[in-house]
Amino acid sequence: MKENISMFMIPTLFLIVSSINSIAYGQNENKAMDESQKFFAIQKTVTSIPDSIAPGHAQYHQIVIALPYNPNSIYVGEVSYSASSPINVFVQQTLNTTVTQNATARPLANMEGEYAIGSTILEDKVADNMQFAGSGVYFHSRSSEPFTVVYTIVGKMVAPSPLFQFEP
Repeated sequence: MKENISMFMIPTLFLIVSSINSIAYGQNENKAMDESQKFFAIQKTVTSIPDSIAPGHAQYHQIVIALPYNPNSIYVGEVSYSASSPINVFVQQTLNTTVTQNATARPLANMEGEYAIGSTILEDKVADNMQFAGSGVYFHSRSSEPFTVVYTIVGKMVAPSPLFQFEP
């Protein structure tokens, strides 16, 4: 009889301990969460449209905007995806156009209007997982044929806050 009781008590104790840990974790998480940070999780399946971001690309390239460009915020997170054809993940970086116009150095690569485009994936892939930080994220194909992509993004949106101001 004692064996039967202990067999039922162990799962019950596990559930109680798990619930207490979940409650404690949730409380600590809420206390630690800064109001200026907005956490999000997105999972979608989308078919691409002609690239309207880069001038002249609409008839040659396709895109899916995963996180819309927002020059006043920074998205930080991780994205995983699987696509019907090889694609790149592009991260948009807000430019200070005064600095770029007055620069005497070589111009930035991949400048498009008021932002620069960065990609940690130099080759097109049909599936990948990557971390990102920037003001927008989109999937891009150098083909005019539409593609379908299923993706998951988990991250947060934060307001830019420089650590210090450096003036030469």
